[in-house]
Amino acid sequence: MNSITDDVPCVNTETVGTGEVLQEKKFAEKKMSNEKLVEIVQRTINTDKPIMTAQSLEWLKQCGNFLVFARKHDNKLKLARANFCKNRICNMCNWRRSLKLFSQISEIIEEIANRGIKTRYLFLTLTIKNCTGAELDQTINQLNKAFKALLKTNKGNTHNRLAPQVLGYMKAMEITYNVKDNTYHPHIHCILAVRPGYFNAKNYMKHEDIQTLWQQCLNIDYVPQVNVKAIKSNTPKAIAEVAKYPTKITSVYDFPEGMQEDVLYTMASILKGRRLITFGGLFKDVKSELGLADVEKDNNLVNVGDSDEEGQVIEYVRFTWRAGVYVC
Repeated sequence: MNSITDDVPCVNTETVGTGEVLQEKKFAEKKMSNEKLVEIVQRTINTDKPIMTAQSLEWLKQCGNFLVFARKHDNKLKLARANFCKNRICNMCNWRRSLKLFSQISEIIEEIANRGIKTRYLFLTLTIKNCTGAELDQTINQLNKAFKALLKTNKGNTHNRLAPQVLGYMKAMEITYNVKDNTYHPHIHCILAVRPGYFNAKNYMKHEDIQTLWQQCLNIDYVPQVNVKAIKSNTPKAIAEVAKYPTKITSVYDFPEGMQEDVLYTMASILKGRRLITFGGLFKDVKSELGLADVEKDNNLVNVGDSDEEGQVIEYVRFTWRAGVYVC
């Protein structure tokens, strides 16, 4: 992380000091969550298990302290500049990534439709038994290896009727925490683009069939939970809605003090350098051809791909975080 300022055009004239309160509540909600996170991280800085470095903590503190919006002729505000920390466990930054991912999936699905490629879409959740913090890294590796096996087409393997029907996918890893038994629950959410013929009797796999197949891919002695749903609407937005899971970080703010630090330390350690979102097949090809940025590496969390309606900018309005609200 080189800078807290996103690489966006410099704003020349900003309207400040009017007392206007930003009405977009999501920003305030995420900033309040950010402040809770800062409190937890701060308690670990001088311990043997710091959640992040002192420098990263300073960036975290500043995250979202100011927001500059462009006001158009219709009085609508569009974010033009902000200071985001880009940390993997920051709720503000993860929310911005979720918007970016939503936009990218929408764009990819729309492009597939425009090319006349016939496809249907499945939403698939794949799980494994909960594990301890010490087992989390190995368990995530096991999940990723099993997912590759799930989509690998092997000649003569008539049990896996799914893999030959998959044209492309978006895979996302989500990790939640169970406070009752002090375990972690890594699991996979994915959108699969399948051939329309998948739903024919000879190709279709029932829930129990996919469950058994996933058990074989994991090489485990119990039947894991899976959830598979056909996405009935082929509209880009309907499909992209299910792509927001991986950018969430399990909420620890209601956990007892001490447990908060331990969970966040484990999460931060495991997530460091790990890829949570991957594209494959048709999804990967279209994403590349459209020149879409890597959601996990792109530092520009200001422009998340939301619609940029035409219209002259009347003014730029700067909001600053003060006492629980954004004030101009």
